Amino acid sequence: MNNQPTKKPNQPNQPKPNSDRGSRKFRGIWIPSEIWENDKLTIQQKVFLSEIDSLAGRSGCFASNAYFGKFFGLSKSRVSNVISSLQKLGLIEINLIKSESGRNVEKRIIKPTGEQRTPLISQPKSKPKPESPSKYIHAVKPIIFFLNSVAGSDYKPNTAATIKHVTARINEGFSVDDFKTVITDRVRLWRVDDKMKQFIRPETLFGNKFESYLNAANQSIIKASNKANTAPVDFGERAKPNAK
Repeated sequence: MNNQPTKKPNQPNQPKPNSDRGSRKFRGIWIPSEIWENDKLTIQQKVFLSEIDSLAGRSGCFASNAYFGKFFGLSKSRVSNVISSLQKLGLIEINLIKSESGRNVEKRIIKPTGEQRTPLISQPKSKPKPESPSKYIHAVKPIIFFLNSVAGSDYKPNTAATIKHVTARINEGFSVDDFKTVITDRVRLWRVDDKMKQFIRPETLFGNKFESYLNAANQSIIKASNKANTAPVDFGERAKPNAK
């Protein structure tokens, strides 16, 4: 029996992860169209800016020229030139943290500026939660109870469609008194009409024509008030002088 170990076939060298990236969860880089399509920037400037942004996070990018040189395969002098050019173009800000003596630079912080900053795609924005219908139930109840009392109906205040129409109008700025005005006027007009009385219902009264109904009701109130103020007054016998 052959006891010699079996030779494994030669495998290509696997790339090692870049340890200079630290503990960040790297998912790739995203280059904004404003940067990628900017013909005044070289490809080196574009990828440098994207890498700086990828490393920056909230506190800024602390990577050294040695890191960028190793990462991009460039000399330190070339790295320095590219970073300086980005600073002159206003695409990055550089803050140097010096020692107490002021002679040595202990840390360099690079931050992308303005709208060039790429979005934090790894942290999607949470969608706002829709408002709960129960928020307006205190307003829906008196409105529906008033409708039932005036029209002799039996609508429920907790019906989804009813809540939807009432809350939509409340969000537009209408008050409970506005609802009562519309209800009173429409019931007065429609309950004597066999074709229209079927529309004395929440989805019609409180739908998209609500404002029109309210304006018509207010005009009716104004006309009735003017008519009452201009009507002749019959004093009857009290207007006659006493007979002697």
